[in-house]
Amino acid sequence: MGDLAYKDSASGSYKPEGTVSKPTFTGTSATVTITTADNTNGNYQPKGTVSKPTFTGSSSTFTGKFTPEGGVTVSTNATSNKTTTVSAVSSGTATYTPGGTVSQPTFTGTAFNSTGKFTPAGTIAFTNANQTATVSKASSGTATYTPEGSVSTPTISVKTAGSTTTIKNPTSVTVAKTVVAAAPGATAPSNALTYYAVSD
Repeated sequence: MGDLAYKDSASGSYKPEGTVSKPTFTGTSATVTITTADNTNGNYQPKGTVSKPTFTGSSSTFTGKFTPEGGVTVSTNATSNKTTTVSAVSSGTATYTPGGTVSQPTFTGTAFNSTGKFTPAGTIAFTNANQTATVSKASSGTATYTPEGSVSTPTISVKTAGSTTTIKNPTSVTVAKTVVAAAPGATAPSNALTYYAVSD
């Protein structure tokens, strides 16, 4: 006995086989007013699906952002090294930076003097060992170099003695440094100097 032998009722889904042909409309067409209920957005939304239309017409150019659908398949040959020729653009800014290195070119031409600021590239090697250099007096201009150190007192010697002159020294004498005046008959001062006043 099956599982339904002890059940009073049963339910399920049944899909009949076969096809239903599209009916043919017969009659006269007319304008019909349909009253429907709005959906949650406030608009009428018919049921069913719309098949994807086929585009017919002329192609045109679109501007803006466009995200194409689908995928891109990359083959093994596409990832291998390829050789191509890159030429300079006739206008605009170059955006391609080639890889590799460029060897130092050899200069050919005539040398000339250039004015302005120039920053050479590269490095300069030097050593900090003591070096000895000869400093000579400049032939012209102002000396700007002051040597360090000190100069000891030199010893001066004369090869031939010069002539001498005898100077007679003066002898000491007593001289009056001050003069004191006194009337006649007064006490004579020291180092007196006598004078008289004569009238008529």
